[in-house]
Amino acid sequence: MRKVLCLLLIIPLIVFSSGCEPKNNQSEAVGQELTIATMPSPPKCKTTKNVGIIDSVLRVMAEIEKEPADDNTNGWYYFIELDVDGQSFKYSLGNIFTDSDGKQYKVLNYDEIKAKLTEIYEKIDEPERDYP
Repeated sequence: MRKVLCLLLIIPLIVFSSGCEPKNNQSEAVGQELTIATMPSPPKCKTTKNVGIIDSVLRVMAEIEKEPADDNTNGWYYFIELDVDGQSFKYSLGNIFTDSDGKQYKVLNYDEIKAKLTEIYEKIDEPERDYP
């Protein structure tokens, strides 16, 4: 009898304290938004708040093999803007990677990184629009 009574008391506590949210909100990042713009010209972009997509992009960016660049190059194939709690971090990626501080690096594994970002970009379930 005690076991049944304990279960009857514990089950509602678990259900009400689990913090369940509607399914479509579980994958959205609170206070985070990612925009990826892609070339060729005219550039197109997609914006998402999906936590999985944002994490995937950050993991790919961490995989960039780079060395300091000697020249100041402005060309890019991907432009990535991450907004976190009102702060904006901007990165550009081509054969040269420019970080959010404006430091430039030669990308040693560009083809691999470009392929991964292209795959992620295509998975973003948002409409593609012209990049401003």
